Amino acid sequence: MIYRAATKSIELVETDGIWLGLVDDIRGMVSDSDFILKSGDVMLLYTDGITEAWRKGANKDERDPASDMFGDERLKECFSSLGECSPEEIKNGLLAALEDYLFTDDITLLIVKKL
Repeated sequence: MIYRAATKSIELVETDGIWLGLVDDIRGMVSDSDFILKSGDVMLLYTDGITEAWRKGANKDERDPASDMFGDERLKECFSSLGECSPEEIKNGLLAALEDYLFTDDITLLIVKKL
């Protein structure tokens, strides 16, 4: 996800292929692409452990992904509301938004803001 400072909007950068963790040799599974970060833009890279976190207290057999999973849309909304902040404030805000969620996978995020 990229927060575009000029428009105060989120751009989703689709990825293809496998990035990390499944096989030792990923040649042939990825492609190169590029984009430009302008002053004030923020790039958020994250693992699916964040978007696949489930709301605490949700009954495992009755969970609804639309309402009980943190999900891409909730992450997008949260990131959008924090886009003007420093990377540290963005990290803290995202982690605070995740406090009511349980993780079954790792959560990793990388936040880069162009000055």
